[in-house]
Amino acid sequence: MKSPIIEATGTTRFLGILVLFLGSIFSLRLFSLQVTRHDEFKAKATTYAIQSVKIPAARGEIFDRNADIPLATNEEAFSVEILPAEIKSAVRDAIFEKTAAILGISVQEIRRKIPEKYYHLYQPITITNAANYATIVKIAEQKDEYPGVYWNSRPKRKYLNVGSLGHLLGYVGEIGRDEYKLRFNQGYSEDDTVGKAGIERQYDVLLKGKDGRLLKTVDVKG
Repeated sequence: MKSPIIEATGTTRFLGILVLFLGSIFSLRLFSLQVTRHDEFKAKATTYAIQSVKIPAARGEIFDRNADIPLATNEEAFSVEILPAEIKSAVRDAIFEKTAAILGISVQEIRRKIPEKYYHLYQPITITNAANYATIVKIAEQKDEYPGVYWNSRPKRKYLNVGSLGHLLGYVGEIGRDEYKLRFNQGYSEDDTVGKAGIERQYDVLLKGKDGRLLKTVDVKG
């Protein structure tokens, strides 16, 4: 009969060798990742990144008390955005002027939203939320002449059968700087459309909805 002490010593020795073996494999793998393949992973980290793009929520509709007659709904409209870093400095002024002209706004409005300190950004900046389909078609047909200019579907508010209820329903508009400072911690963004008066303002948090997010893997050029 084997001695319990000898048997225990043999088991302990085996476990020690096993732990040492597994530890050696782990150390070699760690060395490979941190040293041998360091440059490879560093290149991947600087080449690719995750970009988060907002998907605006459709604003809630407003009906009469019986939920039969629509009072405020949404109709198709588009937002036009500029990705500053995609526009070369040599043509930046020309692109700003062409975009302002086709949108029917002043070039100063674009410069206000995209000051010089934003020129390096690979994040889209909204220029307008009220472009119509015909305008988007024109930009799309001449896309090569509008580098860095993009568009997204963004429903526009439409009021129906309002009559004397107009002052009660209120209206919506782009969020102001002071409003944003007060609401940024409530999930609002600088390019949001918010209620400015009446029911639209009183119940804005409910009507606004919750924006979605699209995560994209992009290269250094966005």
